Amino acid sequence: MANEKEANPRERIDKDEEREKLIASQRRLGAGWALLTLAVIGAAWYAYPILKGHTAALKQFANLPTVVGSVSDQLKQATAKIETQANDQQNLRDQVTRLSRNVQAKVETAAKQAEESSTELYERVRSQIDEKLKGVETRIGSLESSGEAQRMQLADLQRELVQTQGQVAQQADELTTLRELAARTGADHENQLANLKQNEASDRRDVDSIEHRLAVRRVDFEVTKNHNSELAEGISLDVTRTDVANRAVSGWMWLTADRRAIWLKGQNAQTPVIFYGYRDGKKRELVITDVTPGSVVGYLLLPGDQTLPTASPAE
Repeated sequence: MANEKEANPRERIDKDEEREKLIASQRRLGAGWALLTLAVIGAAWYAYPILKGHTAALKQFANLPTVVGSVSDQLKQATAKIETQANDQQNLRDQVTRLSRNVQAKVETAAKQAEESSTELYERVRSQIDEKLKGVETRIGSLESSGEAQRMQLADLQRELVQTQGQVAQQADELTTLRELAARTGADHENQLANLKQNEASDRRDVDSIEHRLAVRRVDFEVTKNHNSELAEGISLDVTRTDVANRAVSGWMWLTADRRAIWLKGQNAQTPVIFYGYRDGKKRELVITDVTPGSVVGYLLLPGDQTLPTASPAE
């Protein structure tokens, strides 16, 4: 019983679904018929003017046999005209053929005449051209020979120009070097001249100093034997012995400032006796020039600032 109850609701549900499907299909069918009806109505509304136009055209087709007859007559007339024109064209072709033959004959005659005259003209023109070509060839030959000579001269001139340019460049370099050397030499000369001037001034000062130092004064004397004589201030000479044969003397000198004596033993004539002062360090010389039995003659060289003797030599 439970199963039957369960089966019945299931069948009821299926029946309900089939009923709903049937109702839906009926609805779709009704809608389709409605659309179809509307489409038929629209097509009729759209085709009505076209059908009216076709009706007018059909009415015109009723007159078509008449129109065709008139067109046939026109075609016949056109055919007759075409045949006439064909005959005329044939006549024209014949005339053209005859004219072409006449023209060809005239052309051939003119061609022969032209050929003959052109041959003569060609020969005449060729002879003239040959003469002109010979003259041109002669001129070309002379021009080529002169051109070759000119090319050789031009090549020589170009070589000389290159050599001259090289020499000019070399001389320019040498001139630049000489200018630089002259500038350096001038500067060196100026420096040397300045140095020379400085050296000259220094040398002059040195010479002045040397001259001042070397400036001497000569004091001539004659001293009697065994007598003490003052030759200069602070310098005295005493001759104790004379040797005329050997021209020699003996004695002594006294230097007051230095408080010392210089002994002369066999001092030969013309042999200087050189001595220096202790205080000033200056050089002095005593030279005997002549020897006699009772005296000696000579001179004394003193510094430039040395004072002269205050008294004459004693006899």
